[in-house]
Amino acid sequence: MKRLASNIVLGLFVLVLVTLYGISKQPSVYSFLPLINDEQTTTQKDAVTNSSTDVTQMFDREVALPNGDTINVAVADNPVERIQGLSGLTGLEEDEGMLFIFDETGKHGIWMKNMNFAIDILWLDETGRVVHVVNQAPVSQDDLDLLVYQNDEPAKYVLEVPAGVAEAKDLEVGAQVQVL
Repeated sequence: MKRLASNIVLGLFVLVLVTLYGISKQPSVYSFLPLINDEQTTTQKDAVTNSSTDVTQMFDREVALPNGDTINVAVADNPVERIQGLSGLTGLEEDEGMLFIFDETGKHGIWMKNMNFAIDILWLDETGRVVHVVNQAPVSQDDLDLLVYQNDEPAKYVLEVPAGVAEAKDLEVGAQVQVL
């Protein structure tokens, strides 16, 4: 009887260790969501809920492409803007996009919550070189099917453009763009 009890305890201990190890090896998919306290969470949720989904008024920067074309971009450089992203919009013109600027170079997850149209997602390093691309990222059907994409190589920026633009403009891994 003592042996059975000790085997059960040992088995549970091993199970806990294996579970903790597995959790520690999971990628940080939500790296774009900062660690914040409850007061900040409420403030940020209110800001996202109350923010306008018309980013067309915010196209104040440009990204120069290798072929000489430019993309007019709205900049998302703080947690509230990065959480909101292009959510709620009905679409973008071919020469429009959103540029996410992160404080640190690393792996940055991009979700498709409340997206109404497919996009191309490009991760750029600190020099503007494309390090990862997701073409034709489809929209999520609901919150249970929330799609999150993440880069493999370290990136400082993420550029979102309408689906098909990356291929049409030859924006592939290794292409060099310039944030103006």
